[in-house]
Parts: sequence; C-alpha cells; structure tokens
Amino acid sequence: MNNKKITLRPIIIVFVLNILLSIFKISTGLIFSSLALLSDGINSSSDIIISIVLLVCVKLSKKAPDKDHPYGHAKYEGIANLILSLIFFLTSISIFYDGIINIIEFSNNSDIEPMNYLAIISSGITLVVKIFMATYLLKSSKRLGNNPTLKNESKNHFLDIFATLSGVIGIFLSVIDKRLRYFDFLAAILIAFFIMKLAIDVFRDSVAFLTDKSPNEETILKYKDFILSIKGVLSVDVLRVRTNMEDVYIDVEIGVDANLSLIKAHEIAENVHSQIENTFEEVLHIMVHVNPKLS
Repeated sequence: MNNKKITLRPIIIVFVLNILLSIFKISTGLIFSSLALLSDGINSSSDIIISIVLLVCVKLSKKAPDKDHPYGHAKYEGIANLILSLIFFLTSISIFYDGIINIIEFSNNSDIEPMNYLAIISSGITLVVKIFMATYLLKSSKRLGNNPTLKNESKNHFLDIFATLSGVIGIFLSVIDKRLRYFDFLAAILIAFFIMKLAIDVFRDSVAFLTDKSPNEETILKYKDFILSIKGVLSVDVLRVRTNMEDVYIDVEIGVDANLSLIKAHEIAENVHSQIENTFEEVLHIMVHVNPKLS
C-alpha cells in the first residue's frame, strides 16, 4: 500500500475528530451559557491548527524527488515537528499563565462561581474521544516504524487526556467543597510543565532530523558488522550514517581485493547495497564506494 496514504490517514481522521470535538464543546458552552465549556472548546481549536500543519508538511514530505529536491522532501516532516514544538511551547505558557491567574482570582474572590455540572458530561465525552485519538495515533506510529510525527502528536493527546481527567476530578471536588477547586488549577499548572518538556523533546528531535544527526554508536556498529560479514568485503574504511525522521541514509567506503576485476568489485558493492536495504527496513538508501586493498 502507498506509504503516503498510510501516513496521512490517521492525521486526517484525527483532524476530523478535532473539528467535531471543538464544535461540540463550543456549541454546548453557548447553549448552556457555560464559560468553562466555551473556553475549553476554543482551546481545542489549537489541535485543529496542529492537524492542518501536520497534513500540509507530511503531504509535502512524501513528494517524490524532483529537479530542485533530488534527495526528496522528507525534511518537511522535520519542519512539521519543529512547528509542533513551538505550538506545544506556547500552549504550555498559556495553560501555566491561566492556572496562576485563576489561583489568584480564586484567592481574592471567595464568591467565584463553581464549575458547572454540565462540564462533567462534556469532559466525559471529550475524555473518551481523546483516549481513542491518542491510542489510534500511537498504534499508527508503531505500524509505520515508530513514525516520529504521529508519535509526538499521540503524546499531545495523552497530555490532553490527563488535563481533561484533572478537570473532571476538579468538578467533583469543587462540588464537595468549593475550596478544593484549587486542585483543578494546580493540575493545569502541572500539565503545563509536562507539555513544556514535550515541546523541548520534540524541538530537540526535529533539530536532529533537520541537521542529519547520526544514530547512536550501537546502531552504527550494527551496520558496520553486517557489511563486514558480506562475502568479498575486506574492510569498512569510512561509514557515515544520518537520520532523517524515521529513515536512515548510509554512505560507506568498503575495501575489496585489488586484484579483482572491476565487474567483480562492482558486484560486491551491489551486494552490499541490496543486502543492507533489504535487511534493515529503516535504511532508505545506501551509497557504496569501493577501495582497492592489496593482499
């Protein structure tokens, strides 16, 4: 099946669900005059923006190589993750700020209106939908070889689950004792720190993808040992490995018997090329250069 369709499908499904979820919460907030629901619905709109960014960038990243981009367009997915990290960062700042402001207002106003019972229904529905989206994205990521874009987006929805769950708990606690409303605000601040950490991790990963960072030493050694095990390869003189999202590119210089004919040396290089790409699913391309070795 076409890899582009597989990658885009989960993003499109989550995009549609985000739209429906936002409409539901905003409509419910307007109908029942619930500011809490209305604010939550507006906040959920940021997930729609994230889905749009991912759709555009991932679609661009799957374009075939062309004259201007002979190595393909995979780095667009790295750009998507970079934008994703920025959105996570701004979201964490916004949630943290709102949490602090709400604590201050609640401390200065003992008559603050308690959370509406209707928020329980909305939060419950939201929780179920968010759990589905998070698990669906995570499973889709694993099916595509731990696709980083889908994996990072699933983390975003898992954090939304904790945020929504804390809101539901906050509703019940505020009903029992209005002073316990502090729990909801403190939980929001805690979630903000988790989102900030996610933003930093995604930013670090996206920069690594965009700057062609090498994988760990263990992975490089795995490729080297495999190449050395191939018949006719006497040495691995140079081995460069770079990551590009979920793909790996390898440039290698191998040593072969200098007395071999050009045709035989080429056959060994072709064998290295085909065996590496057929054995390691993550290796998108390997460039093999042959050096003559005197016996």
